[in-house]
Amino acid sequence: MNKIQLKSTKGNKGFTLMEALISTVILTVGLLMVLALFAKGLSATQYAQQDMIAKQKAREQLEAIYSARNDGRITWANITNTPQPAPAIYFPSGFNPLYRITDSSTDLVGSNNNSGVTDFIVTRDVNGNFQKVNLNNYTRQVDIQLVNPTDPTLKQITVTVRVLTPGVGSRDYQVIGYVSQTQ
Repeated sequence: MNKIQLKSTKGNKGFTLMEALISTVILTVGLLMVLALFAKGLSATQYAQQDMIAKQKAREQLEAIYSARNDGRITWANITNTPQPAPAIYFPSGFNPLYRITDSSTDLVGSNNNSGVTDFIVTRDVNGNFQKVNLNNYTRQVDIQLVNPTDPTLKQITVTVRVLTPGVGSRDYQVIGYVSQTQ
């Protein structure tokens, strides 16, 4: 009689269809996580550039007030948010567009006496060429308060620059400084 031998499957080393599907799902989830991390890194880089510009524009505003006071372009009465009693130059309340100081102007950054020319930065494009980027999505607020109502010779200046990122919202950067009536 012929013996029929059956092969045992215990020794076979291979993947079942289920194991292959599970490993594919795990690999896909891992790749998607790496892709999400890459996208997060790109957006963080974009935010870092916007934040750097906002910080610089806030500091620029504070320095403009200091230097205008020091060189006599504005008086102590002009360092205010209120046009009453009608100083020639004052700093309007609320968030206002960032305007550039033109070469031939006597404007003061952040004041009601501005050029009306939207501020911009110069950067390089992907090919290394210089390009002008308008700062339309940036606004600035200058808040001026007396530090002590009984001592009118010291004012606190709070400059807030707001960056609006479409689809994300806005972020604020704030710098606080003090200015005295005398240098």
